[in-house]
Amino acid sequence: MRSATLSFWIVVAVATFAQAAEAQPRGRRGPMGEPPSSPGEDETDIPPPHVLARVARELGLSEDQTARARRIVDEARREAMPLREELIAARRALRDHLGGDRVDARQAGELVDRVGGLRTRLQKIRVLALVRIRSVLTPDQWSRLLELRAANRGRGRPRF
Repeated sequence: MRSATLSFWIVVAVATFAQAAEAQPRGRRGPMGEPPSSPGEDETDIPPPHVLARVARELGLSEDQTARARRIVDEARREAMPLREELIAARRALRDHLGGDRVDARQAGELVDRVGGLRTRLQKIRVLALVRIRSVLTPDQWSRLLELRAANRGRGRPRF
């Protein structure tokens, strides 16, 4: 009985997750057509080079600071790229499993865990890159960067 109850709640949770994912805005899609995990920007994204250039100008970074920040971002992007591909595949597997004729609660739970684990690893890469960039900035530049991030949150604009 306990196993059946747990299975029921896993299926309910997974179905809710699937509905939330499908309810995302239709305009923005990932490279494989999957919806983003959050409105605007996916928190696992590493900022693209044009964002770094814009932010460097807005913060008044020196050439040395810009070069150091670029190296940090490039390293984070190289580390994140294979994980992003795995995340795309895991999301697709979960979506396919939930769309199938029979949904196995155990397998659905494992797929949800896989997606969550990959998102966590990607978010860690992004946060640690930001921590490393903080050491490149002056206190005033860091404060300004936090202001820029807050201003862009929820607007769908890539942020640094």
